[in-house]
Amino acid sequence: MQTLDDAAFRQRLRAIPISVSVALDCCVVLFLLVAARFGAKVFSVMPTRLFGLLLVFDVMSQLALVWISYSDDETTCNINSLFLLGGYTAEFASSFSIAYILVRIVGFPERPPSRTEEVVAQVFPLVRILEDGGQEWEGGRMKPPRFVIRRVKLQAHEKILIRSMTFDPVTGDCWFADRKGLAAIAVISMLFGVVAGNVIVVLAFIVRLAILQENFRSSLEASKSAAAGTRPQKIMTKISRRMLIYPVVTLICGAGSFALKLVLGTSGIARLASGFLAALLGIINAISFFFIDPAAGIMARQALEGMGEKGSLLTRLARRVVELVHIVNWGSRSSGGR
Repeated sequence: MQTLDDAAFRQRLRAIPISVSVALDCCVVLFLLVAARFGAKVFSVMPTRLFGLLLVFDVMSQLALVWISYSDDETTCNINSLFLLGGYTAEFASSFSIAYILVRIVGFPERPPSRTEEVVAQVFPLVRILEDGGQEWEGGRMKPPRFVIRRVKLQAHEKILIRSMTFDPVTGDCWFADRKGLAAIAVISMLFGVVAGNVIVVLAFIVRLAILQENFRSSLEASKSAAAGTRPQKIMTKISRRMLIYPVVTLICGAGSFALKLVLGTSGIARLASGFLAALLGIINAISFFFIDPAAGIMARQALEGMGEKGSLLTRLARRVVELVHIVNWGSRSSGGR
């Protein structure tokens, strides 16, 4: 049985790996800011192996967080605390995945993946969109990876475990296990909010990645003429600025979550508020990807033209989502498209 002093020391020690993850995420934001300023030039000097190295450091910080959080007092909560590894890694590595995919597709569209990139793609499922979805254009039809929905559900489950089921070594409280009724309903509602938000974000991300890669391939072919030589860089500037929305919102919501815990302590209210903030993160990002995008109309029309009626369930679902966004933004399914 650990003493209160030991528990408080572990609580303070947790801040170290969390700070490392936040710092790495800030590096991604800084990189995208540079890309937004200088366009595609930055990708010619940024080695993709650097992203793999940063991701390794991120995983190591999550392992340290799990080890620090581990205690022998509550077996059930200790098992749940192991989900900290997957949850925090999924949350903080998302921005790295986006930046990595941008580098891989935009900077080196024709280069085969290296061994390091293959390893990173196996470790981080979101990066595997690069191999399983982004490059599978045959006859103008997009083929997103089938594993994405399963991964989104797992990530949402991990987030809920982090914020409501983990054991607090200071108070000895396992919040979800000790409180029933309305608390359980609140957690379930958070689960649906996080899942819905992340599903929409992933669908938008898949559609945009496939269209983005196809656009850049055609742009690179067109760049043989001097008149079109600067177009890829201009497109990259616009895209990198839009991609800033995700990591910036992630950092804002993460900072708000930490602030809530500082103000409210480690009570169940703090965990509940943090969980709702996580759900808000997914919803804000979904809205950002679809509706705060000046090029959404072009993307939607190109998706409607390129995606056939046949394909996997995820492909058909993505098509329906794009149609809905097109109708909401422009009021007509056929305007400027099919």
